[in-house]
Amino acid sequence: MNNKYKQTEIGLIPSDWEVMLLGNISDVSSGGTPNRMISAYWDGHIPWITTSQIDFTTIIEANEFITIEGILNSAAKIFKAGTLLMAMYGQGKTRGKIAILGIDAATNQACCAMIPEASICDSQFLFYSLRNHRADFIQIASGGAQRNLSGNLIRRFALNTPPLSRQKAIARILGTLDDKIELNRLMNAT
Repeated sequence: MNNKYKQTEIGLIPSDWEVMLLGNISDVSSGGTPNRMISAYWDGHIPWITTSQIDFTTIIEANEFITIEGILNSAAKIFKAGTLLMAMYGQGKTRGKIAILGIDAATNQACCAMIPEASICDSQFLFYSLRNHRADFIQIASGGAQRNLSGNLIRRFALNTPPLSRQKAIARILGTLDDKIELNRLMNAT
């Protein structure tokens, strides 16, 4: 092995990359659901996202809305645009899917919210990295009849992490490719 690579607990990686736990490069938490029996908590102005909207995209609109009273009287919290969301529950169709909030929004408890530490982790790079590791997240899910992810499992997930400048370059290239794929899809639909 030459000095361009090093052996780590998760395999061979470039020598200037590090293995970092998700919990060390991002704040990991989840939201909550206001009581649906209390109408004052619903049909407000705060976008509220569920796992049904997490599908490897940027979320720019919500299907449901809650009120500030709903926020104050539940575990729901508002996450800023740029927060990554991962679906923690589901039989494999939903579990492990990832999205980026393109708007400030609250989420339910089935969404794991990850706010990258900007000085060490680029949110776009993290999006692509987590998308690439979806099968690994499905595998580490635990539980009985329905296996689920938890905040603790996600926090302890180890990722190959290049220097921040390289993360941004990788994310820019992958983003450009995604844009081209979407343009081709739209042209084919036309």
